[in-house]
Parts: sequence; structure tokens; C-alpha cells
Amino acid sequence: MFDPIAQTPRYRLVAEAIAGKITEGVFPTGEKLPPDRVLVEELGVSRATLREALIALEVKGYIETRFGSGAYVLGPPGAVAEDADQKLAAVVPVAPVPGPFEALEARRLIEGELAALAAQAITPAQLDTLWGCLQALESAGSGWDAEADARFHEVIATAAGNTVLARLAAQFWRDQTENPLWTAIRSAVADSNLRPQLVAEHEAIIEALTEGAPEAARAAMHAHLDNFARTLLAQWDAPEEGSTEAAPHARLRDSLGQAG
Repeated sequence: MFDPIAQTPRYRLVAEAIAGKITEGVFPTGEKLPPDRVLVEELGVSRATLREALIALEVKGYIETRFGSGAYVLGPPGAVAEDADQKLAAVVPVAPVPGPFEALEARRLIEGELAALAAQAITPAQLDTLWGCLQALESAGSGWDAEADARFHEVIATAAGNTVLARLAAQFWRDQTENPLWTAIRSAVADSNLRPQLVAEHEAIIEALTEGAPEAARAAMHAHLDNFARTLLAQWDAPEEGSTEAAPHARLRDSLGQAG
């Protein structure tokens, strides 16, 4: 009788709102977008949500981020559809996939507890598998072995012995791999300066599991995911100009309606 009511991720609404202003000419081609702090206030969203929206717009060709300068408008990449669903699809995929930082936040909640449970039940064979994954991560050429990374977290989820939490963790991984925004920001780990940090964090998790220390395992997993989120966020941050700059454009919240 009724069509399913989809839950639209907030970053997608923000991306569509900004894309609409670009199409309308409020943000002209070649102009720098307002600073993050202005957009966050105008849209009434978190900084992480705004960054996800800007990443979506960059992936779709609406803007480009110039390191050390900011985000600049490239213009609408194509004709703008009249239908609301089509307009959203022009910016990011229609499927209600959560944003990368939202997914990392959820992973922190679930995988921290999985690590704590695993510390009390992990087997020697599973620990050997984790060390093998770590070795693969260390020797992954110029990139990052995403398969070994996924396997690492999968083994911990299995070792925890809670199938419900393990399924949730697996779903988070699927959401990430299916999200083109995640693919865009995940490329940051190819940086050789970042890999040693990630490897060290994975090793700290294994050591806590080996010691059978639940609190230490939870803390190590939290530290890993927190540091990863901060690092990825920093990859897309552009230094802002003086805080005295006033918002140069009309409020954007209207573009989001009640969702803001």
C-alpha cells in the first residue's frame, strides 16, 4: 500500500543543498566556498557531516579542494534534474548509505566492545591470523592492503563470540566499501607517512588481545578508530582565513528544511 520511507543521510542533504546553490549561481564558478565554520553554523550540522558533503561534491565535480587554500567552485557538472530524487542522485548515490565518519563512529561503539570480548576468548590460532594480517599491512607496497585490514577486524569480531555484534560490524564494513565517498577518502592511507601509525595501532590491539586485557583492547581499538577518523578528516580540511570574516551568503538551512 505504501512505498518504503527511506532515511536520507544528513551529509547527502547538505551536499544537495550546496549543489543547489552552485547551480543557482549563489556560489559562482571560480569562487571560494565560505569557511567551514560559516557553513557549519548556517546549515546547523556537525563539522564531520559538512566534510562528508564536501567530499561528495568534490567526487561529483562540483568543487575542488586546494590544500592550504580552501574549496573552490567548479560549477554544475551537468544538467540539473527537476525531480528531487534525481537531484539528490546527481550529487551522491540514492541508496541511504551512511557517511564515512558516521560509519566510523558506529564502528567505534561496536568494535571497541568486540575487542574487549575477544580479549577474553581469542585463540592462539586467531592471534596467529592477526599477526599474519599485520605482516601483510606492513609489506603492502605503496598502498594499503584493504583485504588484510578487513580480515584483521573480522577475526576480532569472530573471536568475540557474539554473532549479533559481529554481524553489525560486518554490515559497517559493507557500507563503507559500497560508498564512493569512502573510496575517495580511504586513498589517504596510501600515504607512506600514515601507514606506520596504522600498523602500530593494529599491533597495539594484538598485544592487548594477547595479554587477555579487555580494557586495554577496548582502549586500543578506540584509539585506532579515533586516530583514523581524525587523520582522514585532516586530509580534507583546508585552513581557514581570519575568524573575523562574515558569512557572505544567505542562510543555507532553508535548503534542508526540517532535516537540518
